[in-house]
This record gives sequence, structure tokens and C-alpha cells, in this order.
Amino acid sequence: MNDNRKTSIWGRWFAWRATTAWLGAKILILHSNANGYMPALVHVFPGSR
Repeated sequence: MNDNRKTSIWGRWFAWRATTAWLGAKILILHSNANGYMPALVHVFPGSR
């Protein structure tokens, strides 16, 4: 029972992360359409150039 509740908490956290990541991706697509791909990619992934 305790494991089941922990799993539901992790499931809710994962669903929240997936939702925020999806919204972030949509914002990134709009932002990159406005300003070009490279500034948006560098903004999201500073290490990859």
C-alpha cells in the first residue's frame, strides 16, 4: 500500500513534468519561429554549441 501511494506521487510528478516540458516545447517552437532556431536552442541547451 505504501509503495502504491509512492508510485502515484511519482506518476503525478511525471505527468506534471511532461506537461511543463510540452508547454516549454511549444513556447520554444514559437520562440524559435520568431527568432530563428539557434538562439532558442542555445538558450535551452547552453552546453551544446
